[in-house]
Amino acid sequence: MNEVINKSSMLYWFPLIKDLPIPQPKTEFVLSKDDWWQYLDGKQLPYQDIATLKEANKRLGYPVFMRTDLASGKHQYLDTSYVDSEDKILQNLFGLIEQNALRDLWFDTIVVREFIFLSYRFRAFGGLPIGCERRYFIRDGEVQCHHPYWIKEAIKFYQQSKNWENLPWQMWLKELNTESEIEVRILTNIAEMVGSVLPGSWSVDFAKDRDGKWWLIDMALAEQSWHPPCKNKLSDDLKGN
Repeated sequence: MNEVINKSSMLYWFPLIKDLPIPQPKTEFVLSKDDWWQYLDGKQLPYQDIATLKEANKRLGYPVFMRTDLASGKHQYLDTSYVDSEDKILQNLFGLIEQNALRDLWFDTIVVREFIFLSYRFRAFGGLPIGCERRYFIRDGEVQCHHPYWIKEAIKFYQQSKNWENLPWQMWLKELNTESEIEVRILTNIAEMVGSVLPGSWSVDFAKDRDGKWWLIDMALAEQSWHPPCKNKLSDDLKGN
């Protein structure tokens, strides 16, 4: 494991927020290694590690959401993070390691999480559900700004997306991205709760499930997070952040 943990790693921020009274998926840190990259060269994972991973998946119940402490490889969703049976574990683990490697994300551990069934209208990126997701930026406990996570320019269709690109997905996306006053109050309260235990500047990601419940699904240092153009981002850029 790396001696200095990147603060954007779940190994850093999740232990600090896991006991807060906010909705978060059940989470297990399963396998920690220094040499994940050798599996891209064809080396097999030890039997005991495979058993450990299978046991964690079974405890949470299929489907599960699998990621590393740094990223999920969501743009290759069906081949990385979405694991709906034991038969897909090793295949998706390889895909997950590969996607992290392509982004130069030198992760330390595999994380298995409870699967959240999202409120979504269409799929993109080869099967990824595009739903109500938000990104809040906080600094020293205060919300600086908030944005819909998915923007029109980021949506791409390929592989298992079939004919979604021929449907009115832009209208659906606009509906998904409409922020209500009650939503903003709920997520602002949660984001500020997170900021009470995590000083500094952070992005906090939320997703709404099919029952209308908002979940905190991810976090990262603000300077390592994509930020759409806004007044707050401009002020950060001028400060050199």
